[in-house]
This record gives sequence, structure tokens and C-alpha cells, in this order.
Amino acid sequence: MTESSPHVSRALCAIAVALALCAALTAPARASRTQFTIMQDDPQIVYHGANVRARRIAELRSLGVSVLKIRVSWASLAPGGRRVPSRNLADPASYRAAVWANFDDAIRRAVAAGMQVYLELGGDAPYWATHAGGGRHARTVSPNGALFQKFAQAVGTRYSGNYASLPRVTLWGVWNEPNLAPWINPQYRGNLPVSPIVYRGMIYAGFDGLSAAGHSHDRFLFGELLPFARTSNDKSKVRPLLFLRELACVDSHFRPFTGRAAAERHCTHFRPLPGTGLSYHPYTLAGGPNISTPNPDDASIANMGRITATLNKLGDRGRLQTRRMRIWITEFGFRSDPPDPFETPIGQVPEFMGESEWLAYRNPNVVSYDQYPLVDDVSRRSGFGGFQSGIRFHNGKPKPGVYHAFKYPFYVRRLSGSRVEIFGGVRGGAAGTLVTLESRSGRRGRFTSFRQVPLGPMGYFDKVFSLSHASSRQYRFVAGGAASLTESPA
Repeated sequence: MTESSPHVSRALCAIAVALALCAALTAPARASRTQFTIMQDDPQIVYHGANVRARRIAELRSLGVSVLKIRVSWASLAPGGRRVPSRNLADPASYRAAVWANFDDAIRRAVAAGMQVYLELGGDAPYWATHAGGGRHARTVSPNGALFQKFAQAVGTRYSGNYASLPRVTLWGVWNEPNLAPWINPQYRGNLPVSPIVYRGMIYAGFDGLSAAGHSHDRFLFGELLPFARTSNDKSKVRPLLFLRELACVDSHFRPFTGRAAAERHCTHFRPLPGTGLSYHPYTLAGGPNISTPNPDDASIANMGRITATLNKLGDRGRLQTRRMRIWITEFGFRSDPPDPFETPIGQVPEFMGESEWLAYRNPNVVSYDQYPLVDDVSRRSGFGGFQSGIRFHNGKPKPGVYHAFKYPFYVRRLSGSRVEIFGGVRGGAAGTLVTLESRSGRRGRFTSFRQVPLGPMGYFDKVFSLSHASSRQYRFVAGGAASLTESPA
């Protein structure tokens, strides 16, 4: 069947009284047409050796991942010691050749496989580039912006396309979760958020260092923000929208700070924040992706509109170099039980994944969707440190349902008793490829097809259908001989 007008749809529905099935099809009014997939797994891609790296990069490409994210650790590349080295720190040759080799090989392989590479600079600093003498979090205590600028220039030079036959990288970001200790310490001094002050300097430094290496017109992201704080008096985090306002030197009404407030925030000579996008980690609260965060300065994946509104206000007030800044989801996933008994039961994870991807897709300001990581981190005897949000267990086995749900995202939303919205996709699927939608009554009936729909530019489809008893049916789609998981309307 082809898409039909309302008049034709009513005629079809009349016929469907006898056939017990009517499929009038429309498309939601607004959605992203550019949403591509990012994945990051530094242990597998960077640090487990060339054989594992080659196998995993090939797997990512086969899964339809279009962007490989890699965190370029400043601390691991930098010379040791506690004093600033007496060498040209803007020169890639001043850093550890053996560590460079891991990044070089990962980037070469990813580019050869047809993926873009996103390099997130830093996340930790060498001791000589912080304001700490030691301690557990010494590598993240107020990192020195001037030294970080030289590091950014060194990385930019190495991946400029004109250095040692290495590929050119054109997508960059700065630091990881700067609104969370231990990534930047301290977060507060009394009631004053100080991590935005430090991070603002690092944004300028990262951009200026990359520009000096010939990357001034590349895509440059800042943020990588944690989405919420759990308590009102938690001084280990700055809520993300508060963090953005402080970063842009404006108060809660988006008025620029003046006088003492500006001086204590280092805002006296404010320069619009450089960048083409905001990178964000929209993890969900317990209960799933449709749970809104109660504090208006927080934003999980259910509240992406809050981020858009904040960015637009900052852009309108001249606080951003790019007036209409878009959102890049650059870290996201669901920790599962098993292996972690305190996290989401693994049977619920596929549904949560599909709904989350639909929430991102329906926001036209969102550029990307992310899965972090590919493989679970190792579980420790004392608990479950790291992330158990991979689509494979740590032993390498695919998580049942989860791995398949990543390949074929799917979500069905009940609009009324007779209308449903069906969202899905084939990761890496070619635009125009037809997929077959199927439904059945109850949980044990036979699936029958009712419509073929084409995939959009990034391998997705999102349509609204009128069907008899739509809300009580189960649904799936078939593409290339493979079926998605079965879903009931939510």
C-alpha cells in the first residue's frame, strides 16, 4: 500500500470492518533526520591490543555504528613526574610514542572501516598540570588550561592529516563529565560552583589549541555533562543546566553576571563559548526513560527539551559562538541485571533502549544516539564498579535481547484504542530499504503483515497507524530476513 489521504484512509477503514484491519499511515510532525550512532569502548578499542581492536572495530561497523568515540587520555600520553617538562608540549613528539601507537592504530582502522572518529580530549591530567600535590583525585584538581591548550595542539597536529601519514580527525570534544567529581575537583567552593570556571578555561584552551593545529573549522563539542544530581545538598555534582548557565556567565534569568558575581566567576571579560554542539549523557532515573527529573536544572533523556530551551536562550543572548547549537548524545546505556543485581532487569532493557532511541529521534535538535560501552566492564568482588551497560557481557557473550535490540531498535506507543505510533530502525540500514510491519492479536497468535515502510536517511522509520484493536495487538518488523523483538504498545 502507499501513503493515503484522510479520505482514502476512511474508505480503507470501512473495508477493514470486514477485514478486521485498517492501516492508515501518517508521520509524526517533527523528528531528527540526522541521528547517527556513536559507540565508545576504550578498553576494547584502545587498551586490549591490536587483535582485539581489529575484531571489535569490524564488529562495530557490522552493527552500523557510524562514529567511534575515543577518549584521548592526557595523563597516559604525558611525560611523568611532578614538574612541568622542559620541552615543547605542543609537539606530538613530546608525548609517549607507545601510547600514541594505540590511538594511531584505532583511528586508522576506524577510518578504513568507514567510520568517523570523535576524539574527546582529556578527562584526566598529568600531575604536573594540576593544582594538587597528590591524593586520590590529583589528576583532576583544577587542570591547567594553558598546558591543556598545548596538549590539544599536539593531538590536533598529530591528526591533522599532515603528520606521519595519519588520518585527519574533524570531530572533537573536551573532557568528561566536568560537572561531576572526580572528573573535575572541586565542584563547589562553599555555595559557588567552581567547576564551570575551570571548564570554561578548558573549552577556550581546547578550541585554541586545535585551531593552532588547523582545526578551527572542524566540529567542536563541549559538555559531556552528567544529567542529574540525586540530592539538593550534593556538592560532588553541579546540575547540568545550572552548569551551562554558569559556564556562559548568566544567572537563572539568563542575565549576564556583573560586579562581584562576575569577578568571582572569572566572567569579567567573557568570550562567547566556541563550539558547534553540546555533548550530553542523558542517563535515566530508576523506572525507565519516560521518568522526568523533578529538578528543572536536571535533564534525563525524557527532558531533552529543557536542554534545547537553555541552549536557545544562551544563543539568543550572544553567549554561544553558534546561535542554534545542537545536542549530541555521546554516552548512554542501561546497566543490566545480570550481572549487577541492583540494576535494570535484563528483560526490560530492550524496551527501555527502544523508547530512549525514540525519545532522542523525535527531538529535531538531537544529532546522535550513543551506546556505551560495547562490552561490560569487569565486575569486582567488592561490587560492580565501572559500567555494566554493554550489549555484551564481560565474558564476550551477547546479552539476550539486548544485542538484538541494539541492531534493530523498536518502540510502539499507544495513542488510542485504535491508533499506535511505531518507531524502529535497522542500524546502518540504507535509506529507501523496505521493512515489513507485522502484528498479531494477543501473545500467541500468528503474525501477519499489514504494511511495508521505507527506511529514512539514517535507517529509521516512525509512522502512526490506525488499526482495529491496535492497542491490544503485538508488533514486530522484518528486515532482510531478520525480525525485530516483539513489542506491545506502551
